Amino acid sequence: MDDSLIIVRQSALQESVQKHEDVYQAAVAQGTTRAATDGSGLDEFQKARFMAAWNNGMGALNASGSDAPIMTTAQNGTASRIQSALVEFAARNNSLKVVRPGREVVSGNTAIQLAQLLEVKFDNFDWLGWMGMAYLLVFKPQKARWVAPLEPTKIANNATVAVFGDWGTGMYGAPYIASQVEKMDRCDLVLHLGDTYYAGRDNEISRRLTSDWPKRPGVLNRTLNGNHEMYSGGSAYLAALSNAAYPFDQESSCFALQNDNWLLLGLDSAYVDTDLDDAQVAWLNSMVKGEVGKNRKVILFSHHQLYSKYDNIPHNLQEKLGPLLNEGLIYGWLFGHEHRMVIFEPHSQWGVRARCIGNGGFPEFRKTPGRDDDPLTWLSLPKDPTTQVPAAQALDGANKYVKADGGDPGLYVPHAFMRLDFIGDKVFETYIDPDGNVIRAKAEL
Repeated sequence: MDDSLIIVRQSALQESVQKHEDVYQAAVAQGTTRAATDGSGLDEFQKARFMAAWNNGMGALNASGSDAPIMTTAQNGTASRIQSALVEFAARNNSLKVVRPGREVVSGNTAIQLAQLLEVKFDNFDWLGWMGMAYLLVFKPQKARWVAPLEPTKIANNATVAVFGDWGTGMYGAPYIASQVEKMDRCDLVLHLGDTYYAGRDNEISRRLTSDWPKRPGVLNRTLNGNHEMYSGGSAYLAALSNAAYPFDQESSCFALQNDNWLLLGLDSAYVDTDLDDAQVAWLNSMVKGEVGKNRKVILFSHHQLYSKYDNIPHNLQEKLGPLLNEGLIYGWLFGHEHRMVIFEPHSQWGVRARCIGNGGFPEFRKTPGRDDDPLTWLSLPKDPTTQVPAAQALDGANKYVKADGGDPGLYVPHAFMRLDFIGDKVFETYIDPDGNVIRAKAEL
């Protein structure tokens, strides 16, 4: 069981809900009542709030679902916590069925071990028993204490960095990407831009994030905080950063790295969802405008997007960092959250070079479904004259890594990762697929 990965198939969940409607509704009523009851009795207003959150979460799951046994989730905290709680309960009660046995595959000349894939079995599912254990996680996750960032760590002037985002699935292209990072001719820093599914629980951090983490002795390893880590309160993620059994030795969800020419700053845009609090903004300003940032170009890394070609997003990050952007102090900004790979032209006002690197492991639906053998290609996206979001190119094509688990490759965005090579005061980017093929040749960022 420890070597297995477990998913919740949305169509099976919905079928169980419909088949056992009375028991299901009783379980939800029981859970919301328990969560809204304290020493003073039942808070009816709080119960109504929990019920609304439940309905919104289930609605979000239904909208994101698929009949295939492929990982789906929603950008909704309640929905993700429901999925995590279902997985944990099913594992404890052996209510699981095999989707695909574990096996060895060969990518290039490298053997990769793929874990056994299981899904929650809803035959005679004990909804009342489940909710009796799950209601605190689903409705009242405890938010972890945020840890302040440390002083900058030095990296080589000719450092090489591997970057991938939304990678914490343990499935699909994720283990292949890890294998390719292990085979890089040089790598000084491995950086994940955040999101471990479903809700960043202890078992998910250990199984989906750290178990397949690229193994390169002596390399710096960093992982950013994502909204999915925070859906369960962030405790497991933050504890993992300084856990000697894990590779990060990071201590804070923010970090600073520097060499003679560059300052790399990792931000936590998830502790306050899609935002930065005043303390983090002050730290960032002290790095960029203080002695550390003097005569150095700055690249920011965050989970959430600066802007998007596909999603309507809040502008909190733009507003909080507007002064730095307007002064032209940010050379580049790399982010994930959106499960795509998008290369933006430099912003016409700020000059910032933005990149979305969010296609590391989650099977995101393509905007326009295609054939299961569609080759990888780059789609040209025009500048938006209203929002001033620059023109961009987005990676498209079939995702062959979902096929073994019953998914249609033509439905899903392909996976990939990014390599950065720092050479003096220049940095070069290369884009690589999970089999190690260069899909966009090395060029200056």
